[in-house]
Amino acid sequence: MARKVQWLATASIFGAFALSASPASADLLISSPNESPVCGDAIEVGIWYRPYPHKSTKRERRFVIKAIDDATGRVWWTKNATATTHWRNWQLPSGRKGQCGATTIVYYHDGGKRYGDPIKVRFSPED
Repeated sequence: MARKVQWLATASIFGAFALSASPASADLLISSPNESPVCGDAIEVGIWYRPYPHKSTKRERRFVIKAIDDATGRVWWTKNATATTHWRNWQLPSGRKGQCGATTIVYYHDGGKRYGDPIKVRFSPED
């Protein structure tokens, strides 16, 4: 009986590991901007797609990147782009209208599914 319980526990651990290591999420990378830049610094966002060598088809993914002003909730910058095998980066001004206001960066893919957690960018004053 103890051996059966041990076998079930081991099988459960390996099963959970196999499910958590799914390759579908590993082929897309996003560039996380600096979360506490100095006022005046640009916000840099980016996307990249890593093809797997054992797959014969070249897949690319469409992304929408949005910058949302935290004070008003308005989207002040949007980029529709395709993630390719080369990094694609963009530099945004310091908050909406360059006013160094707190901003949230959100990535979407596959027709509007959010990709990852929203990234909060809060500017610190210049010294």
